[in-house]
Amino acid sequence: MRCVRELHKPAFHHELVKRLIVAAIDVPRREQELAVGLVQRMVTEEVLSPEQLCLGRQRAAEGAEDLRLDNPRAPELIADFLERLPG
Repeated sequence: MRCVRELHKPAFHHELVKRLIVAAIDVPRREQELAVGLVQRMVTEEVLSPEQLCLGRQRAAEGAEDLRLDNPRAPELIADFLERLPG
């Protein structure tokens, strides 16, 4: 989290959320829960604003159909992951 803060680029934090969501569809449930915990902590510690979280969630959802080529269940996996995120 310190690394994200030290980047001083909050305008790109939504991209971190999007990439985290996309990466999480290919890992076991335990690792997904760790990713959810990271996002929750980033929101709690105000590293990630609610607006950035919302935009990251939106961008991941928009790209779900494109990911279907790599993983046919991508849209439902992303939807499931989004349900567990804060906000």
